[in-house]
Amino acid sequence: MITAGSYTFKKVNMTHSIVVKTAIADTASLTINIIGNGSVEYSIDGGDFVKYQGTTKISKGSKIILREIVGDNKFQGWSGAISSKSGTISLSDVDSDILLNALFDNDDDNGIPLYLVFVVILLVLVLIIVIFLMLKKKKS
Repeated sequence: MITAGSYTFKKVNMTHSIVVKTAIADTASLTINIIGNGSVEYSIDGGDFVKYQGTTKISKGSKIILREIVGDNKFQGWSGAISSKSGTISLSDVDSDILLNALFDNDDDNGIPLYLVFVVILLVLVLIIVIFLMLKKKKS
């Protein structure tokens, strides 16, 4: 791959046409920071959706569709190049690098629901009151 400079062809006996194409100038980068616990997938120019794994090179002029992958954690929105609360966004005619943040709820502890904690506390308080009343009655 020649990235700069020149090249001399030796022993050329006839006229030739050489076409040079550069991929570097015709691509842009798609970078998505996943904030929280979640996943994102993307489609380029109507192709199949692919799970985002890291910075991806795309052809300039492409149309990209990004969407959150539904999981246990609530999707909160996009920030960066585009701000949106929608789970799916489209970028048309991409002409430069794109940096986005996909924001997910960080609730990954799968702990006990808060209402259940209150029920247990209430039951313990009732049990303490019943024991107190039984002890008071026994003294009388």
